[in-house]
Amino acid sequence: MKQLVLKVKYYVSLWKEFLSMQIKREISFRSSFLLEVVSYIFWFVFNIFFFSVIFSHRKSIGGWGPYDVLTLVSINQLIVALYDSFLGPNLRRFQTYIERGDFDTFLIKPIDLQFFVSTRFVELKPLFSMPVAIITLIFALSMRGIPPGAFEILMFFLSFLIGLVIRYGLGFLVMSLSFYFVRISALHSLQRELLSFAGYPISIYEKFAKVFFTFILPVALIANLPAQALLKYRISCGIFLYSCFFAVFILIFSRKFFNQAIRRYESASS
Repeated sequence: MKQLVLKVKYYVSLWKEFLSMQIKREISFRSSFLLEVVSYIFWFVFNIFFFSVIFSHRKSIGGWGPYDVLTLVSINQLIVALYDSFLGPNLRRFQTYIERGDFDTFLIKPIDLQFFVSTRFVELKPLFSMPVAIITLIFALSMRGIPPGAFEILMFFLSFLIGLVIRYGLGFLVMSLSFYFVRISALHSLQRELLSFAGYPISIYEKFAKVFFTFILPVALIANLPAQALLKYRISCGIFLYSCFFAVFILIFSRKFFNQAIRRYESASS
C-alpha cells in the first residue's frame, strides 16, 4: 500500500512539472493564445445558436426541451474542454512521435509509457471556455425550476467521469493504430466527428443508430448520462452499469492494444 501511495505521489508531482512547463510555453505566445480561447468560446456559442434555431420552429427535440438541450450542450462542452486540454494534445502527437522516432527516448524513461504519452502536454486554451459553459449550465438548470438533489449531483459526477474515461479510451485506442498504419489522420478525424454526436440528445436517433451509439460505440453516453442525472431524467440501471463496464473495458483493452502495438515500432536508429 505504501509503495502505491509513493507511486501515485511521484506521478502527481511529475504531472505538475509537465503542467508548469506548458503554462510557461502557452503564455509566451499571447496573441495566438487569446485567438484560440475566443475560438473555443465561439464554437460553444455557435452550438447554442444552432439549437436555438431549431427550437424557434419546434418545442422539443426527441422529448428534450430547450433548457434540457442547453444543459446537455454545456456538459458536453465541459467534457470537450477537459479532454482537449489534458488528453487530446498528447494523443494527436502519436503519429509525429512515430514518424520522428521519438519513442526511442520514451522507451528508456523510468516512467509508465502510457502515462507519459498521454499527459506530457497540456493546452490551457480550452479551459477558458469552461466558465462560460458552467454559467450556461447553471442558467439552464435554474430556468427549468427543478434543482438537482444530492443524489443527482453524485450521479452527475460519476457519469461525467465515466464519459471522460470513455472519450479518452476510444481516442487512445484509435491513435495506437499509428503503430500499424503510421498515417491515420483520416481515422482520427472520423473519430472526432463520431464523438461530436455526444452533444445530441440520445432520443433523436432511430433504432439502429441508438443501439450503435449506446452499446457498440457508446459516444451518446458521454454527455447524455450526466445531463440526464442533473435533469432528473430516469436513468436505466442497466445503461448506467453498462457505461461503467465499458469505461473499464475500454481502458484495459486500449492499454493492452497499445502494449501489443508498440512491439511493431521500428526504432529510428535501427
